[in-house]
Amino acid sequence: GSLLVVLPLIETLLKSNEWQQQRAALAILDQCLCANPISFSPHVGVALEAALQMMESPIVRVRFEALTLLGSLCENDTLKLEHGGRILQATTKLVASENTKIAALSCLVIVQYCRGGQEDSDTETTVVPYLRSVLMALVAGP
Repeated sequence: GSLLVVLPLIETLLKSNEWQQQRAALAILDQCLCANPISFSPHVGVALEAALQMMESPIVRVRFEALTLLGSLCENDTLKLEHGGRILQATTKLVASENTKIAALSCLVIVQYCRGGQEDSDTETTVVPYLRSVLMALVAGP
């Protein structure tokens, strides 16, 4: 229903050169996901790509919002099975951020990823293969 109306707006905001609009798009995606995860599930892939892309932003506030969205997406065990490496690679890079809020949120997203969603997630598949790189990032820290 209303999600179909919002998606074109999100797409427009993400393509904008203004960081405020990019941040708003990420916040809208996060709110839609949290409000109704079931009807949002067909759009999880789009949200993941937006979060991963915006984590490269030079603007700290955009990176923070992208991390927030990524943390919410970590509740989806299927997404973790398919994209676990990409999620953890992008997140562990930001653990070393000079911005303490970004570094702290990155650590929290890693915890959210490891705890998973509602189901008993398969940690052998979603966590163990990436454990070395996650631990190395945490040891290196900011």
